[in-house]
Amino acid sequence: MSILEITTVLLLLASFFSIINLRLLKLPQTIGLMILAICLSIVVLAIGVIFPEFIEIITGLTKDFDFSVLLIDVMLPFLLFAGAISVDVHELLKDKVTILFLATFGVAFSTFAVGTGVFWLIEQPFFGLNDIGISYVDCLLFG
Repeated sequence: MSILEITTVLLLLASFFSIINLRLLKLPQTIGLMILAICLSIVVLAIGVIFPEFIEIITGLTKDFDFSVLLIDVMLPFLLFAGAISVDVHELLKDKVTILFLATFGVAFSTFAVGTGVFWLIEQPFFGLNDIGISYVDCLLFG
């Protein structure tokens, strides 16, 4: 199966599960979808106990595609768009000072705190990592 076919099947299952949740379960969407996904997993495992070749087919399908490509190239743009479209800009602008402060000083503090901590850990002789030649700038890039 190609990435497009697998994406189509996943979206079809998500839509079907959303309808079931909306009509029957009436739970919050994320909880309902998670419960139905767990139920589907249990059903697949039960069918696999009865028909072992079914599990081989399912595992063969999952080995054929790279999940990171599916997630990053296909699903992430839709998730980012859905998240961005639900943002209330007027409410966001009310907190612009806090957002600006956290986006600048919070990131800078986190970078220096994590980078300095990693550099300190690497330089400790009991870890044996002090000979690999990682500089403080490399640790800051990690942080």
